Amino acid sequence: LIKSYPNIQFCENSDEDLINSSESLILKEIESKMTSGDVLSIRRKNKGITQKRLSELTGIAVPNISKMENGTRTIGKESARKFAKALDCEVSDFFMYL
Repeated sequence: LIKSYPNIQFCENSDEDLINSSESLILKEIESKMTSGDVLSIRRKNKGITQKRLSELTGIAVPNISKMENGTRTIGKESARKFAKALDCEVSDFFMYL
């Protein structure tokens, strides 16, 4: 199983040597605290779109997107499909952290 993460690069020292993500203590710390809502928010922001625009693309109301991003509403299968299509990512990205 290969996990997909929002595009993140880590630089742990000043000479900018990149390290393998599996060796990164920072990534492990982030992964242990990341939620499906965090993934949604990061994916949306990486695409440069607002919650309003995501709502237009998916038909999911802005207040519901906001609740999903802040963790007060779960992301269901149908919503995950719509988000994956709109954000050009995998449906499974939204279920890795449950």
